[in-house]
Amino acid sequence: MRENLPHALQVLSGRLSIEVSEPPTNEDYTRKLKARMSGADRIIVAGGDGTLHHMLPLLLEQGKPFGILPFGTANDFARSIGVPPDINVACDIASGNTFREIDIGTLNGAPFFNVASLGVASAISRLQTSERKRQWRVLSYAVSLFQAVRNVKPFRASITSDKHPDFKGYVLQTSVGNGRYHGGGLTSGPDAEIDDGLLHVYTVAATRWWQLIHVVPALLLGLHKWASSVDSFNARRCVIKCRSPQRATVDGELLDEKQSTYVFEVHNAALRVYAPPQRSGIL
Repeated sequence: MRENLPHALQVLSGRLSIEVSEPPTNEDYTRKLKARMSGADRIIVAGGDGTLHHMLPLLLEQGKPFGILPFGTANDFARSIGVPPDINVACDIASGNTFREIDIGTLNGAPFFNVASLGVASAISRLQTSERKRQWRVLSYAVSLFQAVRNVKPFRASITSDKHPDFKGYVLQTSVGNGRYHGGGLTSGPDAEIDDGLLHVYTVAATRWWQLIHVVPALLLGLHKWASSVDSFNARRCVIKCRSPQRATVDGELLDEKQSTYVFEVHNAALRVYAPPQRSGIL
C-alpha cells in the first residue's frame, strides 16, 4: 500500500499545504516533529495500526484533528471509523471537514486505539513478521492464528469491572477493545463503537484448538454470544489479574515485559478524527 503514497501526496497537495515527515525514531527527531505538528492545522497519518499506535501519544499531546491514509496490513482503526482502503476516497475524507470525536483506551496508563489482548493474540503478534505480512497481507493473521493455537496454553485470570459480575477461570485469550475492529476484522463486541464511551471485553475459555472453530466466525460477525466458549461484556474500567505473568499485545504491538495485573480505562471523546458522516439511523 505504501506504493500509493506518491499519488496520495499529489492529491492532498492540490487541496492542502502539506509538509511530509517520517514517524519519530528517536528523541531528537520527536522534538523536531512536535515543533512541526504544533504549527499545523491538521495532521494526516499515512500507515497502518502500528504506525498510528506509535503516533498516538503525540496526537493526544497536540490535540488537533487528524486524518488517516490506510497503508497498513489490517487497517482496523480505519475500518472502525469508516475510512475505506480506496486511497482517493481516504484523501477526500482526510482533507475534508467532517470529524468524529473518538474514545481512547488506556492500559496501565498507556493509550491505545483498537484493542489490548493477552493469550493467543500475543502469540500471533510474535509470529507476524514483516515478511509474512508482505506475503499474505491480511490473511497473515489467519496463518499466524493457526500456528499460535497449537502452542498457547490456557492461563488463569480474574476480571473485575464496574458494569459486570467478576469473572474467574482459565482462558485462551482475553481482549479489551476500544475500537470496533482488531486482528484483521474481528469485532471487539456485538455493539462496539469507537465513540460509545465503553470498553468491550471478551474472553475465550477454550482449552483445545478445535473449540475455536465457532469462535473466529462469531468474532468476525459480531455474534459473540453464538460461541459457547466466548463471554463478552462492556465496561468503563476493568482490571485483569493473571496467576502467572502474561505479555500483552496492544494495537498489534507486543509489549516488552510480562505483568500479572493490567488496568484498563476508557477516555471518552479524547481525539477528533476526520471520518465520513455518520448515519443517523433514522428511516
